[in-house]
Amino acid sequence: MANPQQILDQLNAQHNLIAQLQQQLAQLQNNQQPGPPGPQGPPGDDGETPI
Repeated sequence: MANPQQILDQLNAQHNLIAQLQQQLAQLQNNQQPGPPGPQGPPGDDGETPI
């Protein structure tokens, strides 16, 4: 059986990792600036038409 102190240490480490990931996620979401939609290709052109 695990030592209660080991369990607490593990929980603290997991909590710190989760906090870091949440911070990174918030930064990524703040930095997202959707650009204009790209140009639409011509219909029916799949790039396989022989010349």
